[in-house]
Amino acid sequence: MHRVQSKSWVFASCVLIATTSAALSQTVGARRQASKPATVSTDGVWRTSGGKVTLLFDRDRLLDFGVEMQTLVKTAVSDELPRADATFAASGGSESGILFASRNGRFSALAGGSLPTDGEMLLVRSDDETFTLGDFDVHVTIDANGGGNGTITDRRGTNREAFRFTSGMIQFDAAAGRFEWGGAELSLDANWAHEVGIPQAGGVVIGTILIEAPAVAAPNASPAPQGPPLGEGDPGNYGLAGPDVIVGDLQNVQRYGTVGGITAFSVGTTSCNIGTFWLNWMSNTNQHPVIGQNMYRLKNGRFEQIGMSWLKHGFFALSENLCFADCQSTNGSHLGVHCSDPYESSLNGDQSNLGPRYQVNAATGGYPYPPANPATPATIGRRLQVHNTDLDPGQNAGALYFVEGQYVTPDDAAANNKNNNASYRRITVSGVAGSGNYNINLAATTQRQKPGIQAWKDNDNAVTLVNVDIPNDGRMTVGYRVVDNGNGTWTYEYAIYNMNSDRAAQSFSVPVGAGINITNIGFHDVDHHSGDGIGNVNYDGTDWTASVANGAITWSTQTEAQNANGNALRWGTLYNFRYDADSAPQTGAATLTLFKAGSPGQMQFDVATTGGVPAPRVQVTLSMSSPANVRRGDHVLITATLHNNTTGVESADFWLDGFRPNNTQVGPHPLRGVFGETLSPGQTLVVPFDLVVPNGAPVPSGPWTIKGRVGAAYPGVDAESSVQFSFIP
Repeated sequence: MHRVQSKSWVFASCVLIATTSAALSQTVGARRQASKPATVSTDGVWRTSGGKVTLLFDRDRLLDFGVEMQTLVKTAVSDELPRADATFAASGGSESGILFASRNGRFSALAGGSLPTDGEMLLVRSDDETFTLGDFDVHVTIDANGGGNGTITDRRGTNREAFRFTSGMIQFDAAAGRFEWGGAELSLDANWAHEVGIPQAGGVVIGTILIEAPAVAAPNASPAPQGPPLGEGDPGNYGLAGPDVIVGDLQNVQRYGTVGGITAFSVGTTSCNIGTFWLNWMSNTNQHPVIGQNMYRLKNGRFEQIGMSWLKHGFFALSENLCFADCQSTNGSHLGVHCSDPYESSLNGDQSNLGPRYQVNAATGGYPYPPANPATPATIGRRLQVHNTDLDPGQNAGALYFVEGQYVTPDDAAANNKNNNASYRRITVSGVAGSGNYNINLAATTQRQKPGIQAWKDNDNAVTLVNVDIPNDGRMTVGYRVVDNGNGTWTYEYAIYNMNSDRAAQSFSVPVGAGINITNIGFHDVDHHSGDGIGNVNYDGTDWTASVANGAITWSTQTEAQNANGNALRWGTLYNFRYDADSAPQTGAATLTLFKAGSPGQMQFDVATTGGVPAPRVQVTLSMSSPANVRRGDHVLITATLHNNTTGVESADFWLDGFRPNNTQVGPHPLRGVFGETLSPGQTLVVPFDLVVPNGAPVPSGPWTIKGRVGAAYPGVDAESSVQFSFIP
């Protein structure tokens, strides 16, 4: 686990080093400082102002494609012969320039920005067809890993993106106010290469770009940085709100037909960028949103997912004003700040532009491009598929229906804005009962930034929703509802929605009190289809098996090691779990075991159950990165991870206890701590320890145990975790 924080330019981690005394001797120890050191005056946000941009071309590579880049260099004596390289004057101004962060007087990280230039050049094909280029706008973007990329838009001729550049080295001297970005690889934009008749050159590196510019401090730059978050004694931890895409509207629907008792639909979506920076929307790359659609039904108190689609790949962003009146328009390769972009249902249902979900990591927004493209089943393939029995009015009297749209994209995820990318809208179903010919119709209004599971709560006050944020991954939302059946039994209903967790879920368990009878155990999932699974084979649809044992009821499917295509609860899906019990509800700790390997392996949270104890409000997990067998003088490297499971601020005491092989406790008591911690909602705190085995004192051989413990006040233990290592004489 790691500390959950917003997108940052500079990351720093807390280093807490401690060792045992008596059997384990202390070496070095330092906890984070309560106060922060003074910020260096050159730290903060800077902006380039003027300067020059030089495009350096590989002439031989250009000739391979049958083109030349030409420019005239005028001197006082004559005009020189055409040459491939071109230098352009960069314009200054308070609203232009490349934004970046500085720390200790040196470059720290890019934050975006735009640099306009003046000048022109020619692209000349071998057939003498000539295209004028110039007055470029150099746009800087940040990829999912924080690296710098850019596009170069031609204002003189085609008014389209002409080039792209990536990587390179950035240097900054704050004392001299000088910024330089050199060595970035320059390539022709694929769309523009096609327009000028050399599609084979699209995306191929044909040179480099050099940006040289003076820079000035820009503390009030737009997008403006937030104040530095409280880091681990690090004053240089700046952040931006960044791009933030939501579904502003679900605006129309389309029906395609029925095959084998399944009908296919599509839903139109309009996106809005509510963030402070534009959103990448670059066609033919992996830097654009993918758009998913789901359908849900609320029937007799049960909220179930009944349909899902493949993913629409975005290709061009309009600059409209659905959500705001101050759209900062772009040329279509980005969704501007406060701009909206509509994709009609016909586009979201276009089979040729739909890619599988299995290739997308919704936690990071990353995916390969182009997507896998297996054969498409006719009529219903890849589209939003729903079984007719789930729509038939004769079988679903009184049911409510909802559609959901969700956008996933790398730069939104990198800015930690991925948890508001889904919206839902109520629909109605029309058609004659039993006919198999049903349509869906929009009703009510779009509920922005609310995933489909929120419709359960919005239409049933007895429902409770709990967000489960998995460290370094994504979010799942757990809903539950308990109904008194009036005959001495209660029905327990759970729905788990995986919004964007790549690690997915493999089992779900809730405690059952002693002597309680469990009946009517149930499970419901949704069908993957059209080859949406690893190897273009559908994920296994086998229902999760249920068992009642060891004081719990547990539903589970195969592990990833057993079957990578197992029926895990993957992102963009909702699974249901239910049972009846002859016991009234109380609060207990449910456990969700994750499908993909990683730390933590499980998440705990409170739900209504028939027994058990509440989940700890602050959870602790210990892990060890050093060998499990140690000798005198060896270091035992342990990491303690604290996580606030609640939606409120939690204060807790944290400490370490040590135990010898005979289970006697190592003094002092506690071994390390007590450390008072305050964690914000959902926050994760990582604290490493370095324990050293002493050289001198006798140390019993065998398994030693270190326990990490948390509680509201020492010595009361609410939660603990342990690791073991063996001493070898």
